[in-house]
Amino acid sequence: MADIKALLKEARKLIDEKNFKEAQECCKNILRKDKQNYFGLILLGKSLQDSDQAPLAYQKAIASKPDHPLAWQGLANYYERIENDTNKSKLITVYNEMLNLQMEEEKFTEIITKLGQLGCALRSKECLKMLATYLTKDLPNTLFQTAEKQFIDLLKADIPSDEEAIPIILNVLQKIYKDDPRDSLEILQCKLIIQKCDLASAVEEIINLSFFPSNVL
Repeated sequence: MADIKALLKEARKLIDEKNFKEAQECCKNILRKDKQNYFGLILLGKSLQDSDQAPLAYQKAIASKPDHPLAWQGLANYYERIENDTNKSKLITVYNEMLNLQMEEEKFTEIITKLGQLGCALRSKECLKMLATYLTKDLPNTLFQTAEKQFIDLLKADIPSDEEAIPIILNVLQKIYKDDPRDSLEILQCKLIIQKCDLASAVEEIINLSFFPSNVL
């Protein structure tokens, strides 16, 4: 164990000094002694930099300790650096998983904001559903406000929703409206409801909104 601690310290030092090749060898020595060593895998991921082997190291660390945020953060940092559509899609999943971890509120705020911005950029219905689901949790006020802003921004972008996600999204939107009744929120409700497959039922539901008779008739 003492040897592993010394090797971990040496690997961190080598990475700080940007001696990445030597750091990789140091990490491999750690993993020869303990192939599931969490910090050894994370440091290996860092030492591999932009190599396509780096996410594999982070994923192995996640598999050993899925509730710890460090490996998730390393994986997110990798996908953020290597920008392409595939990695952006993977980032959505990583951000969503990170929202279920134990982290500081500041980090949650950062992840929520990134998830919303990525959702708008990709016009992702999955991001919209994720934020709606997140907003059903018992959240501190600051996190709720951050998630609400990103959620509303995604709805304003007219991103289509899956039929199965509409009730979840609509329920969250109605709760937001109840606390802060605005015509703009009812317009978003109308746009969401009209996406339902049963058009006749959707129209009837829209007519029953308080917005409809006061602003349309």
